[in-house]
Amino acid sequence: MTTKTERPRRFSFRHKAKRIKRGPIGHVVARFGLGSRAIIYLTLAALMADLAITGHNRETDQGGALHDLGATDLGTVLLVVFAIGSVCYTAWRWSETAFGAVARPNHRNTPWDQARFEIPVHRWADLSEPGYGVSLLNNGKYGYSAHGNVLGISLLRGPIYPDPYADEGEHEFVYAVYPHAGDWRNGTIREAEEMHTPLKVVPTSGSSWPTLFRLSDESLRLASLKKAEDSEAIILRLYEPHGGRGKTTIETAIPFQKAVIVNILEDEMHELTIEGERRITFEFKPFQVISLKLSLTGARS
Repeated sequence: MTTKTERPRRFSFRHKAKRIKRGPIGHVVARFGLGSRAIIYLTLAALMADLAITGHNRETDQGGALHDLGATDLGTVLLVVFAIGSVCYTAWRWSETAFGAVARPNHRNTPWDQARFEIPVHRWADLSEPGYGVSLLNNGKYGYSAHGNVLGISLLRGPIYPDPYADEGEHEFVYAVYPHAGDWRNGTIREAEEMHTPLKVVPTSGSSWPTLFRLSDESLRLASLKKAEDSEAIILRLYEPHGGRGKTTIETAIPFQKAVIVNILEDEMHELTIEGERRITFEFKPFQVISLKLSLTGARS
């Protein structure tokens, strides 16, 4: 963890975090700058036969970071930086964008590359070699940096204008390092989803509930599920996150009356064939967003 001074056209490192106290396992108190401190929680969890350093809840594991920004640290940026070690020297860095992922150069050979000292990222960024890689996940911080084998997140700024007290006080962040075999397509998106939308346990009457929708594989991910604007039909929005193409089947617990592919305005494009009252099959393209308008038995269309 480190900070750097925020100046027009110039960024220089000022302080490195200094450990001032060690608490229970994985509990470290560090101080940076003149008046700020960080309480950092790290836990280890077995994940798919690999050892992953996590910063989010997984069963009994607790993780995260609590940062207290002091008023004396105005004009600084707080970063958490991970050096991946002697692996993951790659020419490209991948990061999530809306309904997909984008690759950017992992070097600073040109003025344009040098200007990209920080890039916008949604839930994850990744450095991967052909057989191994590391993803850095977060739950709501969108400024990332990457160079060589180093990945970092900009956690906090101490802005001077327009409100010098905007970021003063306590802040809680959650981030995680996820090592994996292969590249980011091997589990990174699933881990990011679990961090953002953890499983919730809701008490019921005791009777079992069938799965409303079931996809034949994990090629597509759920973007949203909502009621249609002009009817009682359901809008199911899916997207292809890996840059692949193929065919998938959706099976529902309630028989279909009608299934139509629609655009973002929910205008009907073309109707799908219903198989056995409960299944529809369709093709998809790389990074495609697919919106389905589904009329189910018993609902008013």
